[in-house]
Amino acid sequence: MDDLNTTPTTPEPSVADPTPVETPTPVSEPAPVAETPKPQPTWQEELEKADAKELRRHPKIAGIIGSDTQRAIQAYEQRKQADQQAQVRSQTEEEMLKFGEENADYLKQHYPKAYEHITGLQAQRAQREVQTAQQRAITAVAESLGRSLNDLPEWAERTDEDVQKLAGALQGKSAEEVIPAFNRFVVDFLGEKRASNKHAKWKEAELPKEREAIRQEEAAKLLKGSAAPDTSKPKGEPKTGIRDMSDEAFDKYWQTLKGL
Repeated sequence: MDDLNTTPTTPEPSVADPTPVETPTPVSEPAPVAETPKPQPTWQEELEKADAKELRRHPKIAGIIGSDTQRAIQAYEQRKQADQQAQVRSQTEEEMLKFGEENADYLKQHYPKAYEHITGLQAQRAQREVQTAQQRAITAVAESLGRSLNDLPEWAERTDEDVQKLAGALQGKSAEEVIPAFNRFVVDFLGEKRASNKHAKWKEAELPKEREAIRQEEAAKLLKGSAAPDTSKPKGEPKTGIRDMSDEAFDKYWQTLKGL
């Protein structure tokens, strides 16, 4: 009976281990690919595409063209005016000199200052004529030298460095000194070039012959000075003679012998 009156005991729930909750991994979206910027055309390329008429209408282009044109007109007017003034001076001088020649005694006696001025003009004109004649002669000689040098094969072999050396040799020389300095440079240049070419031809044609002759001569010397041959069995490898040398080995031997 006691067992029947006993209140049933409710079993306590057991504490189980908590189930781990998986945290979702965030999905990263791919980064957008940056577009490669197209190269922008340069202003030179845009100018090449532009129409010439449209360019002339542009205020800045029109201003540049107008400025350049104005400067060109001014330069032309200045040259024209200078030529006219020079022509007037030359004509006036010519008339004055002619008058001085026809009335030299009268001017010398009554107007010595004017006579002195006219004689000074005569001396200046004579000096200019001499200088002009000298310059023409120098130019003619230079042109003749140039034509004659162009016929020489050695002169055609000149390099930019040779031209620079020639310019340095002529720098600072007067008109009278240019031709002699030019001649000295050309003579030295042609002499060195011909000697160099001659040596190159000898080296190409005669050097192998001379080398072979020396090779034969040295081989004969060694053969003459060598001892009588030993008929016994050689104990080691025989030494290589000149005749048995390879071309490469003999080249080294011959260069050492000649001090090359």
